[in-house]
Amino acid sequence: MDSELFEWLVSNGGRHLISIGIPTHSKGREVSQDRIRLKNQLAEVDSALDSRGVRRRDRDELLSDARDLLEDVEFWEHQSDMLAVYVDDDGETHPVSVSEATTTVPSLVSDHFYLRYVLSEIDPLRLPVLVLTRGAVQLYELAGDRLARIAADLPESFDDVNWFVDRESQLQQHSDRAGSQGVHHGHEPSADRAADTNRFLRAVGDAISALHIDSPLVVLGDDPLVKRFGAIYSDDFLSPENSGISRLEEARVVELARPVFDEHRAKLEEQVVREAVDALGRGMATSEVEEALADAAAGRIEKVVLYRDADPIWAAESGNDLTPQDERGHDSVDMIDRLAVRALTTGAKVTVVSTPIAGQQFVAVRRF
Repeated sequence: MDSELFEWLVSNGGRHLISIGIPTHSKGREVSQDRIRLKNQLAEVDSALDSRGVRRRDRDELLSDARDLLEDVEFWEHQSDMLAVYVDDDGETHPVSVSEATTTVPSLVSDHFYLRYVLSEIDPLRLPVLVLTRGAVQLYELAGDRLARIAADLPESFDDVNWFVDRESQLQQHSDRAGSQGVHHGHEPSADRAADTNRFLRAVGDAISALHIDSPLVVLGDDPLVKRFGAIYSDDFLSPENSGISRLEEARVVELARPVFDEHRAKLEEQVVREAVDALGRGMATSEVEEALADAAAGRIEKVVLYRDADPIWAAESGNDLTPQDERGHDSVDMIDRLAVRALTTGAKVTVVSTPIAGQQFVAVRRF
């Protein structure tokens, strides 16, 4: 998901826009089941198109690219927790790998794309992860289970910083002229080694600080080295109690960093929910969807805090008017989805949280 694709999804109106969401897996036997899930959803969409009066030949043409995904073995080996597939009236197909799955994932054929699948991908939490060992240094960005390298002017290793230090020569310089007895004058090899380590860690810290990262840094590596780095690095710093990692194995990096990531995200969510509930209690927010939609259309919403698994609130749409329905109908739209889109297009922030919000499906905080 990127801003260009999101703008395309928001602005694209049509007669038979297709939105499909299925849970997916990155490995194991479930991967083959994921393909079956998509096949079944495509069959449901085909039936929905048929009920809309779309001819068989046109349906096949519309779904051709989406069906091609079923045979793309490599595609299915690079999924996350969920897959969203969007198809426009011309059959142009956009699959989006989603890092956080929702439990309410209806597939829809509508005049608009259903964007609740991908709201968490618009501005996902990302944390920088530094792997710090004497033999290698690498900076990553972690978003859920996704790990990507960050280009940075980091030293490659301890020796990359201390290449000019010749310990053997240094020891010889501290010996007496006869070479029979060392005269170190406070320059014990251990002290020199500590200075070299501090030089190495300062070089790493300076390179990180130069990037002006505004998120806490997760550090993994040799535990004593990580501890000493914490005394040198002045910005926000996170690390598991046992960060032990000896070489750059990205799967191991994710395994160690993910619990720290989840804990940090949970704290951020708690704060967001607490602020939303407080605003609701002070009359500065609403949890009534029709009221929130009207405020969003007028640009009066500052942010929407949305429970990830909130049940859809179905409505019939006529122009900009939405009439609530007791049950999902043939051309129904989800009012919560429309609220999120309206809020985003008027400059509001939408935050998806994984826990219910004091019994509310969402809270829309107003601008004042």
